[in-house]
Amino acid sequence: MRKLNAPALVVGFAAEARVARLSGWHVAIGGGTTAGAARAVRRLIDTGATGIVSFGLAGGLDPRLSAGALVVADAVTADGNLWPTDPRLNAQLGGTTGHLCLGLDRVVVSTEEKRRLRRESGAAVVDMESGAVAAVAAVAGVPFAVVRAICDPAHRTLPPAALVALDTAGRLLSARLALSILTQPGQLAALIGLARDAIVARRALRTRALRMLPEGLLPEEFVPEGHRLGRLPRDRQDHPSNLTVPGISDLWRHWPVIRPEHRDGHVQVFDIQD
Repeated sequence: MRKLNAPALVVGFAAEARVARLSGWHVAIGGGTTAGAARAVRRLIDTGATGIVSFGLAGGLDPRLSAGALVVADAVTADGNLWPTDPRLNAQLGGTTGHLCLGLDRVVVSTEEKRRLRRESGAAVVDMESGAVAAVAAVAGVPFAVVRAICDPAHRTLPPAALVALDTAGRLLSARLALSILTQPGQLAALIGLARDAIVARRALRTRALRMLPEGLLPEEFVPEGHRLGRLPRDRQDHPSNLTVPGISDLWRHWPVIRPEHRDGHVQVFDIQD
């Protein structure tokens, strides 16, 4: 088994994993449960991960955090415990934002419960993976950190369809979604609002993931078939390329671009300059 010898990311669902992989870091999926996240962390540590980052979407408890607000937590609290995040990992992630993350093993649905949890814990965000990440990493003596984007702010109550519309991999269950809307049509406006917030949150995560990308490296999923990842010498990383991967540079103005060399199919990677 290949040893990682590097930090890795833990996410809840496959949809979050697709965003997380843009960072170039190794990613493990917990399946949307606290127990699954704990198993994912243990597997990563067993394969040599030198740090664990809880990465993905979160619910907002602090009313000042709007949809898409990005949190790099100072600490995680769960089950009466408090674990500070690692300063060196936090630096790699852009620095902390001064927030506390609450780890729970369930979804927080209502604005009333969000207010209560905010009052009782002082936490700004809540999710189902970070508590497990912190607990398992602390026992193993492995540093950890948290990067979360607000998907449902403190003012939003989750509509019933949001609780039944995804499977354990994060895939949309269309029949369940349609049935929930048909039986409770009054939730449609809230569901549309949540979907808009989720788009903003995923965009924030995507931006941060790309900023985590090692210098001069292209995410594996965007390397054309027949090529391999490559790095440029530092003194050549400011040279623009004439050829971009179709569609990629439109997503974010700092997407890396590539140019394959004729020799052994090596891929040169450049940063797009403004």
